Amino acid sequence: LEELDKALATLAEEIIPNGHIVELNLYVPQILVRQFEFSALSSRELKNALKLEAAEAFSLLPEEIEIDYQIMPSLNGEIRGVFAAIPKTVFDGCISRFNTLKLMPNKITANIFSRINYFLGQNKITDKNFCIIDFIKNGVVDLTVFDNGNCVLLREIRYESLLEAEKEIMFSLKYATSKS
Repeated sequence: LEELDKALATLAEEIIPNGHIVELNLYVPQILVRQFEFSALSSRELKNALKLEAAEAFSLLPEEIEIDYQIMPSLNGEIRGVFAAIPKTVFDGCISRFNTLKLMPNKITANIFSRINYFLGQNKITDKNFCIIDFIKNGVVDLTVFDNGNCVLLREIRYESLLEAEKEIMFSLKYATSKS
């Protein structure tokens, strides 16, 4: 939230007092992004299962977490997709800062989702099987693998050296291709 305060302070000088619509792309350790795969569940059961998974990862109660998810097409009747989770305190903190500056968030999402959407919007992909290797900053690379148009791997890789990054990327690609 301190980083958001700094970013908003520099923007506050440029913002018209009547407010603006904004999009927040979060890249913080407090946001969890994972893929999921379950047997057929109702939407309520799916949301509860994802909240429980996030609660375990964060060591928080399920009601202390906000989640969003996207279901992807699946041929075998299972429910597959990706979800993002964030502690409610962090989410509410972001919203309160927006409200103070009369900013209206239309989207709060994980940075990796926005970067994938941007890449796909900027590039015509003719093959349904491809991967995106995105070195987003020193020490961090996002890896996304698509098989038949579906995301089969979504991973943030932290590394100390390029050799370490190469090994982790190769391991992840071998894992993804062995499953598809």
